[in-house]
Amino acid sequence: MRKLLFEIGLEELPASFISPALQQLKDLFISNLNELNLDFNGINTYGTPRRLSVIIDQLSTKQNDIDEEIKGPPKRIALDDDGNLTKAGLGFMKKFNANESDLYYKDYNSQQYLYLNNHIEGKKTIEILPNLLVSIIESISFPKPMRWGSSDIKFGRPIRWLVAMFGKDTLGLEYADVKSDSITKGHRFLGEKIIKIDHPDDYISLLKENYVIADIKQRESMILDQISELEENYGFDIDVEKWLLDEVVNLLEYPTTFVGNFDKSYLELPEEVIITPMQDHQRYFPVRDADGELMSHFIGVRNGSKKYIENVKSGNEKVLIARLSDAKFFYQEDLKKPLISYNEKLKNAVFQEDIGTIYQKVERIKDLALFIEAELNLPTIDKEVLIKAAELSKADLATLMVYEFPELQGIMGEKYALAQKVDEKIATAIKEHYMPTSSNGELPQSDYGAILAISDKIDTIVSALAVGLSASGSQDPYGLRRQAAGIIKIMVENDYRIDLYQLFSISFELLGKSFKQKDELWKEFWDFFTTRIRSVFDEFSYDTFDSVFETDNYIILDIYQLSKSLMEIKNSNKYSSLIAGYKRANNLAQKAKKDYLFGLDLLQEKEEKELFHAYDSIKDKFNENIKQLEYTAALTLFSTLEDKINNFFDNVMVMVDDEELKHNRLALLQNIVDLIKPISDLSKLVE
Repeated sequence: MRKLLFEIGLEELPASFISPALQQLKDLFISNLNELNLDFNGINTYGTPRRLSVIIDQLSTKQNDIDEEIKGPPKRIALDDDGNLTKAGLGFMKKFNANESDLYYKDYNSQQYLYLNNHIEGKKTIEILPNLLVSIIESISFPKPMRWGSSDIKFGRPIRWLVAMFGKDTLGLEYADVKSDSITKGHRFLGEKIIKIDHPDDYISLLKENYVIADIKQRESMILDQISELEENYGFDIDVEKWLLDEVVNLLEYPTTFVGNFDKSYLELPEEVIITPMQDHQRYFPVRDADGELMSHFIGVRNGSKKYIENVKSGNEKVLIARLSDAKFFYQEDLKKPLISYNEKLKNAVFQEDIGTIYQKVERIKDLALFIEAELNLPTIDKEVLIKAAELSKADLATLMVYEFPELQGIMGEKYALAQKVDEKIATAIKEHYMPTSSNGELPQSDYGAILAISDKIDTIVSALAVGLSASGSQDPYGLRRQAAGIIKIMVENDYRIDLYQLFSISFELLGKSFKQKDELWKEFWDFFTTRIRSVFDEFSYDTFDSVFETDNYIILDIYQLSKSLMEIKNSNKYSSLIAGYKRANNLAQKAKKDYLFGLDLLQEKEEKELFHAYDSIKDKFNENIKQLEYTAALTLFSTLEDKINNFFDNVMVMVDDEELKHNRLALLQNIVDLIKPISDLSKLVE
């Protein structure tokens, strides 16, 4: 058993590339070593912007030998009439370098076959590793790989060195014109440029001596420990958001925190205006006091030691103050004009080249919002307020602040509206209409914000699909998946019953242009949404959605509640009754004449009369349950028909010679099946 060290040395990788690449590295080693029949005890990955590495403990020095029984041709083909091996038998024997004494016969599927035991001697690990390591490098994928030099090779960033050691032995491999050896590199400025490794056991400590903390978790702990110490020493409450911590950890090799300061006058700006350049642009952690108020300090993390830390602090302060100074200027300039006046600039701002301007989008959002308001008829909604909110929804896109800091869209619209004494409901809706901004992001809390959010998102989706821009694979430049998921969540969260086909139709007509016919576009649109519905509500089984999607119900709230009810029934003792009764009736109902009118007077047998009366007795209540969206109650009610359906089939012959009697009985079954079809096709459910 030996330890394997493999390091890929690189130009600086983007922070977001590192953790996914290390997970791939680990998964690739595990799958490949298992496939190669090589035993190992444990695997650890390490990563910094300049290296991706793995250490494997107790890797076997040799593949396990394999003994396998191999089946050859049938005996009647392997031997001739004289009992000698035929060409087929000889070919089988020679293929595995066996002798005739190694062959034997066994029964398989009622006849005898030729067999042999094949022993495969395992290869030495050191012979296998070079090709394996090259294969693993080639298998790692990145969101945006880079090609360098004259080669066609692509990787996250150019590869500058390779370390490959199996115990004390250096492995010989070459990739991208780089030959592997036992030499790594320390911190770019503080460490040695050449670090000789004698054994994989020395790797982590040698790097640490050269200001490289290879372990991501250790770098994270160092940052958090230093932040905790600052909080204790200064009485700070430091905002440590997970996304920012993860990024900072992967931006450096040796973390050292410091406290930076800026002039208190900047605290007069809206908090978001200060925090956005601080976090999103400079990767600093904001500082609050004990009451949660933002302070004129920030926490930066340097890639290096404490040496010259005051110079580092001073430089970072100058950068942040410059950004805050710009932000203050933008804020003051933007407030000199009414927010609505910025809409004029939106007439020249392109939303999408084949669709038109953002101003035209705002007009569509307004019309869509009014349609939704009319559909919902909410007493909390003032139509004039909704119109004003729609008109102001995108105004801040033309401001200096949002042009410089796009992350503040919507947020600045709210701030400017409030500063200019615009109705608070309008200001809130401006901010909320962008929600959710991530897959698990916060949803709008107001009806105004929710209605505008749906309007904006539906317009974006229909516009994109209409001109042939769809989400495919990892490509989704307009965030269509997130926007669709947002619509779905908002409608369900707020109990909005809006027919998606009607909403699509209004959006399509407002668009006024499309590369596709309406029916073709609707199919693409609905297919896209059904995929998103399945993804958002992944707690429901696939067949449950298949059942519900078979109906012509395009109200997302209904689809959700129906699916939920079906899942409740599936997990109860009523499920078998629901399915059994329906399927027996449905199997024959498919033979019913579509234009045949059921006649009560044609019922002859007791069991068919009882079935009709049972159906008739629940029909009105069933439909009332559906009207009241009480789907579980409706499905439970339908399941009560099972006994009557079974008695009917056990005692009544449906397919009789009397045509009128036959079709009347089929019509009775069709009526029963038709009762539930508006809400679900139960034949799609898996028992």
